[in-house]
Amino acid sequence: MAKGLPYSLADADLAKIASAIPSASATESGTVKQAAAIADLAADADAATIAAKVNALLAALRASGQLAAS
Repeated sequence: MAKGLPYSLADADLAKIASAIPSASATESGTVKQAAAIADLAADADAATIAAKVNALLAALRASGQLAAS
């Protein structure tokens, strides 16, 4: 018998497995979604553009569950 997983991933009910894993929180490990892509800043970006990009990054992390809302 080959070593590896106890059963084939092809036969696994991945939706059921994923639904059994809790969402991550500040105190518990869990799953999180990937954050939305945010374009890189230009090398000559001004302060307002930098602040807007940082705020967009924070919003994307909050929306995906990787950063607490408050």
